[in-house]
Amino acid sequence: MFSNKQNLIILSIIPVIISIPFLEFLAFNLNIINERTDFRINTLTVQRISSLYLFFFIIFLISLFFFIKKIKNNFFDGVIYLSFLYWIFFKYNDFKKIFNTKPLTFLSDHDGILSLILSIILIILFTKIIFKKKSNFLNILITFFFVMNFIYLASIIIFKIDFQVKSNIQNFEFEKINIEGSKRKNIYLFIVDAMPPVEIADKILNTDSNKFLNELNSKGFTYIKNSKSLYGNTFFTLGSIFNLKPLEKINDELGNDFDNLKYPKLTFPTVLRKKNVSNLEFNLSQMGYDIKWIGSHFANCYGYNSTYCIDSISNSNILINYENLSFLKKTSFQPIMRYILKIFKIDIEEKIIFKSNNAIGNFEKFLKKNGKPVKPTFVLIHHLISHWPYLVDSNCNYEKNDGKLNKIGIKKAFECNKKLILNIADTIEKLDNDAIVLIQSDHNWELSNERSDIYGDRKEIFNIIKTNRFCEEYKYIARQNFNAIRLALYCATNTKPIFNN
Repeated sequence: MFSNKQNLIILSIIPVIISIPFLEFLAFNLNIINERTDFRINTLTVQRISSLYLFFFIIFLISLFFFIKKIKNNFFDGVIYLSFLYWIFFKYNDFKKIFNTKPLTFLSDHDGILSLILSIILIILFTKIIFKKKSNFLNILITFFFVMNFIYLASIIIFKIDFQVKSNIQNFEFEKINIEGSKRKNIYLFIVDAMPPVEIADKILNTDSNKFLNELNSKGFTYIKNSKSLYGNTFFTLGSIFNLKPLEKINDELGNDFDNLKYPKLTFPTVLRKKNVSNLEFNLSQMGYDIKWIGSHFANCYGYNSTYCIDSISNSNILINYENLSFLKKTSFQPIMRYILKIFKIDIEEKIIFKSNNAIGNFEKFLKKNGKPVKPTFVLIHHLISHWPYLVDSNCNYEKNDGKLNKIGIKKAFECNKKLILNIADTIEKLDNDAIVLIQSDHNWELSNERSDIYGDRKEIFNIIKTNRFCEEYKYIARQNFNAIRLALYCATNTKPIFNN
C-alpha cells in the first residue's frame, strides 16, 4: 500500500490524464484552418467543453472509488487501469482510421464495429497484464507516457497561441475610405456558404434558374456572372472582405498559408473579436453604423463578440451542444447514442445544426418581427444550408443526405437556397427597400475540390447584389467579393465610388 502523501501525488495525475483528449481536440482545431475544419476554437467552445471535462472528472473519481472498494487493488493500480480505459474510449475514431487505410479499405464499411472490437480486445489484454504484474514498473511507464503526452499537447497549444499573438504585434494601419455623402442606408451582407454559381449548378444538376433570376431582377437584385473570390476557404475569404483587400502576407513569394499571414487574427471568425478591428469595422464605426452578426453552430457572436448579436441562437444546454458532440466524435458515444435516439425518432443534427444553419431564415424572422433597424446597421448573415452536411429537402424541411459529394443533397440544398433568397428579397423589398444587399458565396461547392475542370474552380462564386441608381454603372466592380463590399459602402452613402486598377 502507499502512504497518504504518495496517494496524493498519484491523485494529482488524474486531472492531467482527463485533460489529454481535450487538449488533443483543442490542438487539432487551433492548428487546422481550411474549408474542411469543423470550427474554430473560441470562448464559447472552451466554456462548453469545460463542463464536459468536469463531468468526466467526476465520473472518473466515482469509478475509482468503486474500483478500489470492489476489486481491492491498490490505489495506483486503480488510477492506471481506469486511465487506460478512459484513453481507449477516446481512441475509437483513431482506430476507425486503421480500417480505412489502403491495405484495409475492404473493411471500411465496417470500421465502426471493428474499432469497437479492437478496443475491447486491448482492454481484455491490458486487464490480464495489470492484474498479474508484480511490480509498479508498468504503472510508472504508463504514467510517464500520459505526462509526456500532456506536456507535448500543452506546448503545441501554447506555441500556437503565442505565435498568433506575436504575429499581430506589428501595428495594423487602417485604410480609411473617403466617404463624402451624408446618407446612411443599411447594408446586408449574406454569405451563402459553398453556393455554386447558377450557370455551373444548372449545368451539373440539370436545374433551371432563369425564373429565379428574373424574379430577383424584378425586385432590383442583379446576378453578377463570372464572380470570383481570392481564396477557396471561408476563413480567408471573409477575412479579405473585412480587410477590404487581399490579406497581407509575410512573404509574397509563398502561398496563402495561415502561418504566412502578417495578421492571422484578421481571418474569419477571429476577425470579429472585440480586440481585432478590421478595415471594414473601422470604417463602419467611423460612419456611425452598428454592426450585427447572425451566425450558426460553426461560428456565432456568442463565441466571439456578444455586442454583435442580433438574435438568440445560443444553446443553453451545457452538455448537449454542438461543441461537445464534435468532441465526442472521438469516441463510440456518438454512434451508440445516435442509434438509441433514432429508435425514439430524435435526430441530434436536426435539433442542433439544422435550424442554426438557416441564417437567411433567421434574419427574415428578425426583420418581420422588428422591422428595419432604426440606426444605420451593417448585418453579416452567414448561411450554411448549402454546406455539407446537407440537411434539407427542396422545400427547406429537414432531410439528411449523407456525403460531401452527394449530388441529390447538393441539388436539394441549391433549390432550398433559391427559395430562401427569393423570400428574403421580397421581405427586404417590403420593409427596407433602400438597403444595399450583397448575397455571395465564400467559395464554390464541395464538388469543385474533386474536378475543377467539370465542376468549376474553387474560387468561382455565386453573387447577387442590390445597389441603387447612384452606383448602378459600377456593378461590374462587384465581381470581386472584397470590391463588392467597398462598393456597398459607397452606395449606402451616395458617394461616388473610387477604385484603383
